[in-house]
Amino acid sequence: MAWDTPLYALWQRLRPTLTRLCRPPLAIVRVRGDSMLPTLADGQYVLTRPLTGRRPLQRGDIIVFRHPYQPGHIYIKRIIAMPNEFIQFTAGQALIDDQPRPDLGPVAAATADSGRDYPRRWHTGDHEYFVLGDNRSDSADSRRFGPVPHELIAGRVWPHRPRPPAQP
Repeated sequence: MAWDTPLYALWQRLRPTLTRLCRPPLAIVRVRGDSMLPTLADGQYVLTRPLTGRRPLQRGDIIVFRHPYQPGHIYIKRIIAMPNEFIQFTAGQALIDDQPRPDLGPVAAATADSGRDYPRRWHTGDHEYFVLGDNRSDSADSRRFGPVPHELIAGRVWPHRPRPPAQP
């Protein structure tokens, strides 16, 4: 290819943009279970983008992470509390720093299939996130294993998917 061709000139102009768009690479993850219904279904494949620091994690992001106590297990959940926040569930509603958050939808303090008594109030540390499945009644999430440390987060589901409104 001649270096002075229009095609090469176009490549030179587009290369920085294409490089930025293609890095970091996307990964494909398969959803296992119904904990993210109705947003994500069992067997569905989603694209995930590794965290880069360009866009910090936000409340409402769906993340892919390694289980804090079973590193071989990969989970997909939604962030509901950010670092250094208090989380409490009262009368089926989430309170973040003692403020009601109806936008998070109804939440039970502990999952129904558990006979264990879980704490009713949690605190996230400096680099920890509290995560829940969208299918609140059928989700093993931070109500069971506590906040997720940032270093266990592999990436976020892309593109962003807002939580569907609660059904009356």
